[in-house]
Amino acid sequence: MMKHWNGTIIGPGGTPFDGRIYALRIECGENYPDVPPYLQFETKVNLSCVTDQGVVDPRALPVLSQWRRSNTIADALQAIYKLMASPSSRKPQPPEGATYA
Repeated sequence: MMKHWNGTIIGPGGTPFDGRIYALRIECGENYPDVPPYLQFETKVNLSCVTDQGVVDPRALPVLSQWRRSNTIADALQAIYKLMASPSSRKPQPPEGATYA
């Protein structure tokens, strides 16, 4: 089974994320798909579910906190995209191209 993935999310139009490409590291542990994948942004982003280290906090993203075996990595990325499009996420963003160390 492939355990390490790279993902990208293109920021939704008309939002502070518009036109930006966000890179993520995705890791599927031994118990995937019974447990959610580990998601970490490489590109800096200001989102309520992302820690100062770029890690997506599973408790802060419902698709991860309520993970079911039938969920997919695509479901998790789509949930992040929808959060980016949400009016509650209209916060200033780090400079384009900034990454986590």
